[in-house]
Amino acid sequence: MNRNRYALIALLAGAALFSLVWGAVARVQDAAYNPQPEARGGSLWATRAFTTSTMTIGSSAITISNPSFGWSATDLTDAEAAVISAHTQAINFTWDGNDPTATKGQPLAAGSTVRLVGTDNIANLRFIRSGGSDGIVSITLEK
Repeated sequence: MNRNRYALIALLAGAALFSLVWGAVARVQDAAYNPQPEARGGSLWATRAFTTSTMTIGSSAITISNPSFGWSATDLTDAEAAVISAHTQAINFTWDGNDPTATKGQPLAAGSTVRLVGTDNIANLRFIRSGGSDGIVSITLEK
C-alpha cells in the first residue's frame, strides 16, 4: 500500500513539475510571438494619435511625404504608428519603398482600416487607387 502511495506522490510531483516548465515555455513563446505593450512607470505604454490627414488617391502612386498631406516638418519622423483608412474606394499600398500598382501592394478595401507600426515603415508608405475611381484615404499618425 505504501508503494502505491509513493508512486502516486511521485506521479503528481512529476505532473506538477511538467506543468510549471510547460507554463514557463508557453509564456516565453507567447511573449516572443505576441509581445505586450512595454510597461513604463507602472502602467502600460501605448501610442497616442497626434495628427490626421485626408487625401484623394489617384492612378499615380504617391508617397506619404507628398506635400498635399500637409504634415509638419517633424510629423513623419515623430510617428511610431499610422492608422490608415480607405473611405470611398479600395486602395493598394506598400511600405517597402516601392511604388504600388493597381494590382501590386497590400489591398485595403473601402471602409477598412489598418495600423502600420515603425518609423521606417511609415516613411516608406506609398499609395495608389486599385480600381477605376479615385479613393480617399485618411491617415492618423501616432507617437
